[in-house]
Amino acid sequence: CFCIFFFFQAEDGIRDVERSRGLGDVYKRQVSTQSTWDYFDMEKTMSDPITHTISPIVTGASVIGVKYKDGIMLCADTQASYGSCRKFKGFCRISAINDKAAITSTGELSDFQAIVEHFQEKALADSIQEDSTSFLSAKDYANYLCEWTYNRRRKMDPLLNVSLVGGFDGKGESYLGYIDQYGTLIEGDFLVGGLAHYFCKVLLANNAKLNMTEDESKKILDECMRVLLYRDARATEEIQFCTITKKGVNIEAPVTIKSEWNHRQFIEETNEKIRSVLTQYWQLIYT
Repeated sequence: CFCIFFFFQAEDGIRDVERSRGLGDVYKRQVSTQSTWDYFDMEKTMSDPITHTISPIVTGASVIGVKYKDGIMLCADTQASYGSCRKFKGFCRISAINDKAAITSTGELSDFQAIVEHFQEKALADSIQEDSTSFLSAKDYANYLCEWTYNRRRKMDPLLNVSLVGGFDGKGESYLGYIDQYGTLIEGDFLVGGLAHYFCKVLLANNAKLNMTEDESKKILDECMRVLLYRDARATEEIQFCTITKKGVNIEAPVTIKSEWNHRQFIEETNEKIRSVLTQYWQLIYT
């Protein structure tokens, strides 16, 4: 008599059909090869080279940015995850750099905070030097972050983020830039970071237009974030919008996405049911 057991687990942060939502990691697992006793081996510890962060610890999920008629709109949820845990709720992942630019980021949130702090200090210095006028535009900050990120990568101490910088360039035209952890800079009319690459690009390509109104832009981004809520194990139902227009940067209060979990597929076709059927099937074969 043989008994075979099957174990199922959601991978890479993509939700299973089970209503309880998957626990797979958005970011790839890294197996530690260091023994606990190595920490007590002072000779080994002193001889080891200095190391930096090689994987995100407290992370944020997907971010989305689009151009619309009056400027730029950024969107992100408000959750900070520690591995599979919801570490912080109500965490704002969008920040104003000056009155012409804003930034949002996915990935390591401590690196995001360091970027924001550095940019705000630079914006203040520029404002003082230029007699209370903003000298650097959103495009300048995107180029600056691109060079900074690439330089940190070359020093083996990377900024583990994918950031979106939105605002206006030196000519007064709307600007949206994407900067990843390798120092790659991409400009476009709509850009995404995180698992939105896999779930939202088609929605944006089919619906996003440069002459959209603010309400139309919010509707599209709301739909994208709802898709991510269903499929991304690190997404949450509370999201924030940020608009960058000629009037300035406006980071709105968080809102809650309307979602529906009482689908027949979630209720009837759960992992437990599938596992039970497969177990009975294999028991019949090998009994």
